[in-house]
Amino acid sequence: MRSTRRPLVEILYFDGCPNHEPALATVERVDRELGTNADVRLVNVPDHATAERVRFLGSPTVRVDGVDVDYENLPAAERAAFTTFARDLQADLRARGLRLSITVQPKSGDASSRGPGAMEWPALCGFVDRLQVMMYNEHNASTEPGPIASLDWMAGVVNYGLRSCPAAKFVPVLKVSGMDWGPNAADWRSFNEVASLLAAQRLKPRREWHNRVPWFVYKPSGGRHVVYYEDARSLVAKAERLRDRGLTTIVLWSLGSEDPEAIARLAAAMGIAGAQNR
Repeated sequence: MRSTRRPLVEILYFDGCPNHEPALATVERVDRELGTNADVRLVNVPDHATAERVRFLGSPTVRVDGVDVDYENLPAAERAAFTTFARDLQADLRARGLRLSITVQPKSGDASSRGPGAMEWPALCGFVDRLQVMMYNEHNASTEPGPIASLDWMAGVVNYGLRSCPAAKFVPVLKVSGMDWGPNAADWRSFNEVASLLAAQRLKPRREWHNRVPWFVYKPSGGRHVVYYEDARSLVAKAERLRDRGLTTIVLWSLGSEDPEAIARLAAAMGIAGAQNR
């Protein structure tokens, strides 16, 4: 029987934070689009003692029935220490009736590199409520241009993840924005920024046939730029592959940067009721 309990969403912030109101607006918009009727609460964190008591990680912090820990680029030598920290935190949160998720960088096998090497997926999945895996950065500011996450690359990460974790605990995180590679640097671009750029340059994007990822080239006075980005169609292609592997929960990073059509179309692809109520 399906539970009728409303999910609790807490937005923790400190006075003077410029981002908690936009975060609230985003949470409320997504709640309306998905029809989840969440209990959304603003929680002020006035001092250091309160921050320690509520496990405040930074302003704003958005918690959905629990805490997510996202420590990136830790040295691989900290693997055992991080696992112990996470296990102790889980016990504390469980005593308070809260859940724990750990967000980790992607890998397709055991690794010893900084970041991915610090997270022992099989051990973490033994006690956390969910392992959120960053399903992106195949191509990034340190690589040549290409899809943020190709379908074949994602499949390798999923294969390792499902060998390490039960499917119910393994939660892919999809990046909804894109990247602009220029002659000297690369920068992230939101969907709206990409749309404005296409309009200004009077360009029509191409699309990779296999990955469904849109991309284009433009040449301002400073040199040649290549842009790969995500839109509703490319994100749905990813979500459908994940769904076919038995993964029916996804996380989007970061809300507000996505194609305006993406959330409703993703919800429909994942079979979420009320997805068409826009």
